Order: sequence, then structure tokens, then C-alpha cells
Amino acid sequence: MTINIKKDLLKDKLQFSNLFTKSSLIQPSLGNILFVFEPTKLNIYSSNLSSFYTTSIDIKSDLKEKKEVVFDPKKLIEILSFVQDDQVSFSIDEKFLSFKSKNVKAKFPISSNNQYPYPSKIEKTLTFDTKTIVPAIESVLFSSANDDTKPVLTGINFVKHEDKLLIASTDGFRLSVFTADDLDFSDFVDDSIVLPSDFLSIVLRRIKEKKQVKLGFDSKEKLFYFGVEEDSFYTRIIDEEFPAFLQVIPENFNLFIEVDKDSFIKNIKIASVFAKDFSNIVVFDVSDKGFNIYPRSDESEGEGEVFQSAKVKGESLKIAFNFKYVLDFLNNTKGDIVQINIVSAQAPALFKIKEDKNFIHIIMPVKISV
Repeated sequence: MTINIKKDLLKDKLQFSNLFTKSSLIQPSLGNILFVFEPTKLNIYSSNLSSFYTTSIDIKSDLKEKKEVVFDPKKLIEILSFVQDDQVSFSIDEKFLSFKSKNVKAKFPISSNNQYPYPSKIEKTLTFDTKTIVPAIESVLFSSANDDTKPVLTGINFVKHEDKLLIASTDGFRLSVFTADDLDFSDFVDDSIVLPSDFLSIVLRRIKEKKQVKLGFDSKEKLFYFGVEEDSFYTRIIDEEFPAFLQVIPENFNLFIEVDKDSFIKNIKIASVFAKDFSNIVVFDVSDKGFNIYPRSDESEGEGEVFQSAKVKGESLKIAFNFKYVLDFLNNTKGDIVQINIVSAQAPALFKIKEDKNFIHIIMPVKISV
């Protein structure tokens, strides 16, 4: 029995499949993937129980019936990165998945697939243009939390509001909101759903070059689905209530600032050289021609100071931010002009790109003595 597969395609699929596994001393099987060989196709399944990935590859074989094996793919992935052959081959016996190229032979222990997790099939799906959905989700990913002490903050919230879909993320210190005029999830999402941001980040990397993607949701299993060509992605939703973020968005501003984005990035980076010694906090000292940026320091106010020219409308004030949050916003948005709308030195400030009417970003200021 011989199974022939294109090496580069197999390596690509395996590397991506491995992102959906989870090595664990308690459950070592979560580091495994499932190969299902058919006469003309290899189906690959991987899962960490929270998310699932399935894909397929065309093969040439002399198989007469389906063969299934579960194994740890890490060593095979390493070997494939060194093999120069265009094609590689496999064979299967009761204990091993055997690999062969022109110069390399290897055997990988296999186990039963009796308990390997499969995602449930999503019956109803809708098709969306990736050029619409990918930028919308990408725009808010950077604001989600990395610390899973509050799991809901590691997710992205998709919520209906006044007949529009809002996509939001927050880590408790900042908030990103994208208004998706051209997306409608109402056929399979009631009012609100939260999807893991790490899952979305992986999926978007895979689908962004494609033209269309299918989406679906199984409300009983609480399983969300993305499908593009031979790739299928599934994730369990974060079944917690997302913060009421609309209440945080400020109104009735007293100060409006408009600034060139490129120069703003440069000046924030200059101020950050000194701000790193003061908890990453920079002060914006706003006047009628722009604002001085300097690190928060009671002893040496103005040390490491840089002036940012800007269009300013409203009363002068001093307001402080974590410079990393400001840079994250600047580095994850497209456009030339940044607008900053401020209520007071203590209230959340609204950042946006002048050319982008669909995206807003909120950063909580840091309290300082003025």
C-alpha cells in the first residue's frame, strides 16, 4: 500500500493544522491530529476542543478502503522542512505511519481515533466577500486582552445595533469599534456573539487572499463556522456577556485635535524613549498650535519633550496616556490624518482616522497631577 502526496502542500497544511492542537501533560492526545486517507484524498482534522480545523489534499494511492490514523505531527513537520523532494509517500500498518522520501525514512506511532473530537456539521451557511469581512475584523483585533483571567475580554463581540453590525474589542483600558455597513449576521446570530480573538487572527491569515468565505452558527452546540475552499474552521463561542461598550463611548467633546499621522508616530516614539522610565506614560500638553509630548515625571516635567504641531479647537489642557496604546492605534490603522476628541483629562478620549468613517478607538487616560 502506497500513498503519494505533494510535499509542499502537505507541509503547509500540517503547519497550519498544528496551530489548532494543544500539547498538554494531562491530555497529551490534544497535541495529535487525525489523518483520514481515502483512495484519492487525505482529510486532516485537528482540534484543541475549543476550536477545530479540517482540510483535505488530493493524493495518489492504491488504497481500496478508508484508513484512519491519529498521531503527533510535530516531528513530521520538522522532517518536511528539510526534505527537498516534490512528492513524499506514506504507508500504514497497525502500529505506525511510515514516511518515505528519496533519502529519508521515518515511522510515527499511531493511536486509535475512537475518541478524536469532530465538530458538528453546520447546516446553514451564508457567503460573504472576504474583502469586506477581513478588514472589519482585523481593525479591532489589537484591542482584545491577552490575559485570559477575564475570558470575555479575549474575544471579539459581534452585536446588532440599530440595524447595523458592530464589531468590538476591549481589554478594559481601550476599546475598538467598527461599524460594518455591508455585513449582516442576523440570519444566524440573534443579538450578540463573542468569538475568540486568537482563533479569528489565525483564520484571517488563511482566508484573506481568498475571494469569498462561508459563515455559519450552530446555536445548540454554540459553534461558529468559517469555510473557504477545502478549509473549514470552527470555534466555540465565549459564552459570557460582553461589556456594554456603547456606554463608554464619549459625547459632547470640549477639545478637538487633528494631527498628521506619520509625524505623530515619530514624535510618540521619541517621547517613549524617556517614558519607558515612567510607567510608559506620556503627557499631551495641548495649546492652540499643537501639543508638547513628554513623559510623566513630577521631578522633571518636560524632560525628553517633543512638540507635535496640530490643528486644535477648544480649551487647552493636559491629558496623559500609556504611549503603547496610542502607538497600537496608530500602527493598526490606515490613513493620513488622526483626529482626537477629548471631553476632559479624566474622561475616555476618542481617537479616529479622518478618512475612515466606520472605525473609532477609545483610550482611557491616566490620572496625573497638573
